[in-house]
Amino acid sequence: MKHSIQNTTLNLKACSFTGEEESIKEQAKESLLRNESSMTLATCIRVEDYSLRLPEFEPKTKIWEGLDAFVHLCQTGTGLESRIIGETEILGQLREAIAVYKKGNSDNKEMLKVFSKALQIIRKARKISKIDQNITSAPGIVTRQIINLGVENPVIGIVGSGELAKKLIEKLNKRLPKAEIRIASKTLDHSSGLAKETHSDYFSMENIKGMFSGASIIITATDTNKVLIRPRDIKNTADDLKIFELSQYSNCCLEVRENKKVTHQPLAEIETLAESNTQERIIRAKVAQEVITKESHQFLENGR
Repeated sequence: MKHSIQNTTLNLKACSFTGEEESIKEQAKESLLRNESSMTLATCIRVEDYSLRLPEFEPKTKIWEGLDAFVHLCQTGTGLESRIIGETEILGQLREAIAVYKKGNSDNKEMLKVFSKALQIIRKARKISKIDQNITSAPGIVTRQIINLGVENPVIGIVGSGELAKKLIEKLNKRLPKAEIRIASKTLDHSSGLAKETHSDYFSMENIKGMFSGASIIITATDTNKVLIRPRDIKNTADDLKIFELSQYSNCCLEVRENKKVTHQPLAEIETLAESNTQERIIRAKVAQEVITKESHQFLENGR
């Protein structure tokens, strides 16, 4: 059994799919989920595949093999690869992905043992380093700021329909159940699917101006580097308009960001609020990495 688990770890392969276009990750996710022999982890900024054989889908952003793949899995679950270091949502996403894998691969004891050990190392790294202490996710920060605005039954327009948008809407629905949430994205089927799942309204990108009509809050949650929001699109919004950008690239043109009725908050500013003590978090990340490195090598050597 020991050698079998060691061989499984040495043969483990991981690859990521990222990019400026949200559609690339969505296509990768759909393709990978059809393959029950691999574990697919879909996060806000990437889609990753873990299996004994690399998937055919292209383009792959990066590939890890053997112990490097196992270490990367532990790093990802600990939040070391996240934009906000140590964020906790990734751990829940990983557990869910492993649970889905287990349903179709209950007889693959060695691979399940590898994933179980990864979760054990992740929990230990988080506990020893305290990397997730006093931390809030970007969607959580935006939700809190919207609550603090004190707007009764706000109309919120969200651009994007991926994992990031989904997490955001889940938080908004929980904290602001009376808010009117509207969704638009490049792919109408994705928008309608997310709208149905989250009890929201959906619009096409061609009618983004209509979606923003009466809105007091706009949130971008995409991975595209394209400008999606222009002055004409915010013509019929509230006079006091708040725009939160959870996108890595600004989806608002300069004229929108500098519009007198707009208060614009970019992702960098939101992340600063999440990382209230950046230097301390970096130190904790180093401690977490040391735990992961040590425990991973011991696992490969001892098989337990």
